[in-house]
Amino acid sequence: MAARSKSKKLRLEMFLQERQPDAITEDVWRELIALLAPISESYLRELLRATHLPVAQPFGGVRQSSFEELEASLLEIERAYSDCGGQARFRTRTGLPTRGDSGQRP
Repeated sequence: MAARSKSKKLRLEMFLQERQPDAITEDVWRELIALLAPISESYLRELLRATHLPVAQPFGGVRQSSFEELEASLLEIERAYSDCGGQARFRTRTGLPTRGDSGQRP
């Protein structure tokens, strides 16, 4: 019987122990998406919230545990998109259109 592969949670824990990031930046987020593929962004956010590491927006998503958290996360996302200066920097792995994209998928 073949050995079962390591769970996504365990692989995330091993990655964080090895790399010890202070926060989940865009580069770390993209590494994790590739390392843990296939993984949904919502499940990755759930796993990362359990680590209590800060997650850069827009990758951290909308937090809805309270109205205060909701407001804070929406303001953070707004700042992140404003700071990108209209560039397609925050294109997600799912290929959602960004400013300047036609919205057409190849």
